[in-house]
Amino acid sequence: MFIRIIRAAAATFAIVALMGTAVAIYAAAWLAALFTGCAAAILLGLVRMMWTATASRPPPTQPPLSPNPFDAITARSLLALLAAAFVVGGAVVVLVSYLDPAGSGYGDASLGFGMYGFVALGLWLIIRRNDVDFDRMLGVLPHRRPFLTSLASVVPLLLFSYGTVWIVYYPLSIVWPEPVERFLLSDDLLVASTGGIHEVGPNVMMAVGLVVIAPITEEIFFRGFLLHRWARTWGVEAAVIATSVVFAVLHADPLGAGLFGFAMAVIYLKTRSLTMVILCHALNNIIAYGTALGYVILWQGPETYTVADFHREWWTAAVALAIAIPWVIPFVRRHWPNNAWQVPYDFVDCRPLKAEN
Repeated sequence: MFIRIIRAAAATFAIVALMGTAVAIYAAAWLAALFTGCAAAILLGLVRMMWTATASRPPPTQPPLSPNPFDAITARSLLALLAAAFVVGGAVVVLVSYLDPAGSGYGDASLGFGMYGFVALGLWLIIRRNDVDFDRMLGVLPHRRPFLTSLASVVPLLLFSYGTVWIVYYPLSIVWPEPVERFLLSDDLLVASTGGIHEVGPNVMMAVGLVVIAPITEEIFFRGFLLHRWARTWGVEAAVIATSVVFAVLHADPLGAGLFGFAMAVIYLKTRSLTMVILCHALNNIIAYGTALGYVILWQGPETYTVADFHREWWTAAVALAIAIPWVIPFVRRHWPNNAWQVPYDFVDCRPLKAEN
């Protein structure tokens, strides 16, 4: 079925090319579809394993792990995989942009597919090589109360992230206004464009990358693998902090992303469900992408938002922080981890907790 879809897409591109589409644009679209197919094939395998894990509740108990696969998986190999993924993603963007001189948006949209597809491939090989019990890592979805409270936590986390963007970038926008305007304030980092039928493809690719591929890949990498590895080395508390810091460094909103990474680690440790964390991450990205898309449509283009607009809207950040901080401080104090906690893979009783304290 998937091969038929790829063939149909290729035929469609050929017809469009015959009707006058530039050869460079056609080549870029074809290459983007190729990377999309490769990344989707790998991720579909991971999704299939996730579905199998959540379709039925595992037995109440499992035998102790001997040996634990995370004793053999090193943090160096995981971080090297992440670094290589950035190189591969950048190479894909450069190649697609070169083949797409008209700038229709496929270059930027292909970043996630190249980078996350490479990470997904590497994680799949690690799972196979080290005999990782993927079902045990994923766990099962929690009951209603932990499920709903976990999803609800996304709202104050988003507000905190929105507010802290001003804390980080307001001073920078005074000293270096042009880089901040170009790399932070331009919504074309999330939305390719909204001006023509030929731009639907890049926007769909961007949305799929942000809402589907990024949550699955990032959570499996950071909370599924890196958290377990560092917990074996340093203990749970240090592992939560370290993974949150790495997660923060790799995002444009380091304070908000750091808190988000901390919250996702806590939710994973409390519910023992990586699937729950993936859903929270996906909801976060859906809201963020939908907001960016709506802003672009309302303002009729991403170029209209300037540093001056950013400065004038400082009060919106203050309101967001005023709402978020009364939730953030008690959450962090109540859920600060300690080394008596266990990572989900180490539980002999692998059922989720009955309620989240």
